[in-house]
Amino acid sequence: MKMRKVIDTKNLPTRFPLIFSIVVYLLLDRFNVSDLIWGISITAVMLIWIIAVISFIDQTKIDIFNDGN
Repeated sequence: MKMRKVIDTKNLPTRFPLIFSIVVYLLLDRFNVSDLIWGISITAVMLIWIIAVISFIDQTKIDIFNDGN
């Protein structure tokens, strides 16, 4: 499998969907939605987390600010 090239973390850190997950939970709790909507929303958030973790594992870091020395 070919590794993707991404910007190094010291130049642009990888962000996981933690804040998004918290916001979704708080919105679902605040509006007191049904169990069906809870299930659909939690499934979607879990898929986003799985994609984020796989994307984090399947990357090659590149330093965009090479010293040139």
